[in-house]
Amino acid sequence: MRPYFIVMIIVVLMAGCKATAYYRTPNDVYEKQGLVHMTDGAIKPGLITVSFETGSFSRDHILLKNGNVDEKIKLDSIHYYTLGKDAYHLKKVDVQLNDFKQLLFVKQLTPDSSRMHLYELHQQRSKSSDGRDYYYYFVSFPQDGRLVAQNVSSKYFLPNFDEKVSAMFTSCMPLATKIRNKVKGYFLPAYSLSDQKRVEVWQRILREFNDCK
Repeated sequence: MRPYFIVMIIVVLMAGCKATAYYRTPNDVYEKQGLVHMTDGAIKPGLITVSFETGSFSRDHILLKNGNVDEKIKLDSIHYYTLGKDAYHLKKVDVQLNDFKQLLFVKQLTPDSSRMHLYELHQQRSKSSDGRDYYYYFVSFPQDGRLVAQNVSSKYFLPNFDEKVSAMFTSCMPLATKIRNKVKGYFLPAYSLSDQKRVEVWQRILREFNDCK
């Protein structure tokens, strides 16, 4: 009888186990309390699960649990989701600069009131070829569609950052002039700068663009 009771104890313990909610990256989330902001303006609260990196279910939806109800929400109806004060927007991005675009959630780094937005994509080490964590950055312009965001290291901006980017800000000539003249803090070379420096330059440009009259 003893083996029977041991088996029963194991079954009971396994039944009582519950996976712990977690956030690893914007695309690997399990049952974290948040809000899903829909394209029609509706806001849905609940426990959010995004499994794009684990491959545990199709990448055309996320899961939202509210009480005992599990809802599959299709990506084409999602604007973004929030966890606490952080917002994660759905964007079609070229991560590896190979013209292959993926639909992924990226963290918004700029205030909601910003005229342009800067986003961050975190790729965890288990998904990278060399076992390192990577961060990628993307920019959206005012005229861009909901899903559009360009990699800051892409051909849209580099090389010749001074020429290409200054032409994008002609509505704010003081800013465009600084970029064109390669003023320190407003210019990016094609290589050598760290991710932090790239982010600082773009954040400085976007702040000045927001304040431009």
